[in-house]
Amino acid sequence: MFLEASQKHERRLLVLEGERGVLLSHLAALWPACASRRRLWVGVCSANLGMPDWLGGKALSFERALKTLGSEQDFIVFDVYAGFHPDAFCALAGTLVGGGVMVLMMPSLETLEGWHDPDYLRMLPYGVDSAKGGPDSPSHFFLSRLVRALQLAPMVMRLALPAGQPVTVGPMASVDREICELPLGCGLSDSVRADVFVASAFVANAYVTPAALARQQEVLTAIEQSASGSPVPIVITADRGRGKSALLGQLAARWQGCYGLRVAVCAALPQAAQQVFDWAAKEAHRIGVVGPMPAFFAPDALLELVATASPVGYDALFIDEAAMLPLFTLQSLIERFPRVVLASTQHGYEGTGRGLAIKLFPWLRRHFSGWRHFHLDQPMRWASSDPLEPWLSRLFFLRIDRSFPNHLLVGASASAARVVHIPQQLLASDELILTQVFELLASAHYRTTPSDLRDLLDGPNLKLWALLISNQIVGVCLVAMEGGFQDAGLCREILAGKRRPRGHLLPQIAAFHLHSPQLLAWRAARVVRITVAPELQGRGFGSRLLSGVVRVLSRCSVQWWGSSFALDPQVYRFWEKQGLKVLRIGASRESVSGLPSCLVGAALGEGDELSNEVHKELETLQLQWQREAVFQHKAGLLPDFAFYLTGGGGGVEPLSDAERVRNHARMRRFADGGLPLESALGVLMRMWHLRPINNVIEAFCEIPLNAKYQALWRAVVPLLQGEVSLAVWFDQAAGLGRKQATEGLRRFVALWLEALEVASIS
Repeated sequence: MFLEASQKHERRLLVLEGERGVLLSHLAALWPACASRRRLWVGVCSANLGMPDWLGGKALSFERALKTLGSEQDFIVFDVYAGFHPDAFCALAGTLVGGGVMVLMMPSLETLEGWHDPDYLRMLPYGVDSAKGGPDSPSHFFLSRLVRALQLAPMVMRLALPAGQPVTVGPMASVDREICELPLGCGLSDSVRADVFVASAFVANAYVTPAALARQQEVLTAIEQSASGSPVPIVITADRGRGKSALLGQLAARWQGCYGLRVAVCAALPQAAQQVFDWAAKEAHRIGVVGPMPAFFAPDALLELVATASPVGYDALFIDEAAMLPLFTLQSLIERFPRVVLASTQHGYEGTGRGLAIKLFPWLRRHFSGWRHFHLDQPMRWASSDPLEPWLSRLFFLRIDRSFPNHLLVGASASAARVVHIPQQLLASDELILTQVFELLASAHYRTTPSDLRDLLDGPNLKLWALLISNQIVGVCLVAMEGGFQDAGLCREILAGKRRPRGHLLPQIAAFHLHSPQLLAWRAARVVRITVAPELQGRGFGSRLLSGVVRVLSRCSVQWWGSSFALDPQVYRFWEKQGLKVLRIGASRESVSGLPSCLVGAALGEGDELSNEVHKELETLQLQWQREAVFQHKAGLLPDFAFYLTGGGGGVEPLSDAERVRNHARMRRFADGGLPLESALGVLMRMWHLRPINNVIEAFCEIPLNAKYQALWRAVVPLLQGEVSLAVWFDQAAGLGRKQATEGLRRFVALWLEALEVASIS
């Protein structure tokens, strides 16, 4: 099998089925035979199953396996007994080179549908029985889909191994992967020499097609020559294995060596950019350049550089796997660097990185009229006949090819569209419906992962509705059922910030900030994703879909509903139109979108006593946020456009008795360590604004503390008065660090509360 894969420069899956102990005994002989290869063992089993001593503790967890993107592997063992982690599986497949083999060590396919997958624990919300067949237990439609895909794929070799049977998969191939060094000045033109170099570096010419080489050289030459022209942002997109990182590396070497440009390289993880530096070194050697390599920067370090240095000290910035970075980060870097080249996987094995097309491309069109986009479509890391890529694409819908008949869209009316519920069993049994649903969900979202497909098919708390025009799905709404906590002890721990049970985001955030046990007890429905076909957006179809869903929810003993989303103004306006109110805006930016998160909600039903009680509780939370927003904005924790959602005012109104009690309780929670500073700062600033107690400062300064704290004490009042931002306040606490500075502020608030108690008694 290894020899065949190598000869065809294709990748293969080897499925070893049987008892884990038996499989390990066979792999104990196979693993050392691969010692000279680039290899990985992925999957760390629980203590009751254990790990073999001969691995030497070198097995990667699924979380660490996700960070291998950017590397290249010849041989991978994926221990399914540790769980089938869809994201890790797809990411690892993207690292496997042509001629490589991935081994799936797993139970028999015939028994897999009833198997207890350990990785399902990541998906299950609190309160769901993880045992198959138990109350509200998850379905296993995804595993059934995986079984069918493995059984029907010709490139999958299955071996059911009873004890004592040896593994015979063919000899290990020895493929020469060394670069074919060309003597400088050998008489070839630069373009021809580059073609030969690229072909030899990508292993054997027979599997890298002339079209692939020609396209890469065309793009490389076009971007290289732009070094002497007007600087504009450049974007390179491709599926995985098309040579994007190789192109960036060669370009970096040429721009530094031939044009004298200082190049910085950025990626989400250092190892993700390793191929860029490897190819830069090879290209520098080929063209005879001696000098420093491009400099690597983590995204946070680069943002700090552009915020403090002017000019930034580099002439060009290369960003590899740009879709892995928040949109805000990309925009900030593009605006600050003279030349920027971004490369990103469009339909990657780590998920569909649609953020560039959905958000960044329109922004580039608005701000940089001359920006350029290049696309690479021919594989370089494996043969174009490689069967693993289309197999994975079909299994996980990695390639989005959504289209609608024009006759359905022209003149379509939202009032004529039907809203229907689609149960998971129908999704799993009808490939056409599943395709339409998942492609719609993925096409409208910044990032979709393979695990999202499993959640859609098996999530026990998820419900799906679709919007139909002539039986064509043109919109989908995915809803998570949350709340309904009955355990009083658990509720106290949630409100104290000590517990965050999985799968109940909406009630937990709302209840935590209002300190309301009722919001935990009431059943809630959270809209996870909602989208309609782009051709129908802005015409009322989204509202039509949502109104149908809400009507159903109101009859299902659900007390309130809402959503949490990245605070884009256009998205906010949609939710406002549906009658939902802002309950909270996060103090930090989301890692994916680069925007603050926004929580919106509303009561379901009206007129009855329970609905009125829910409405009052949510209204209290909304008012609390509005009155603190002005102070969060002063502290630099709320962007301008988010602040203006409150009307740009508030915060100076006198406290009602109920508000005073709630605010004192939140101050106490902060002082005791149960509330993060970013969440508490608004109430602290508002309380100081309404009732400053100067003798607190005097008492604070009398505490015999390390001299390092003196700068912190002097800055406390300016922070509470909104004269400095939180970021500046942390800077003024030189030498303390964020953790120690926050602890110091907690001590200050504890003294403040004591002073308030004395003042109320007197």
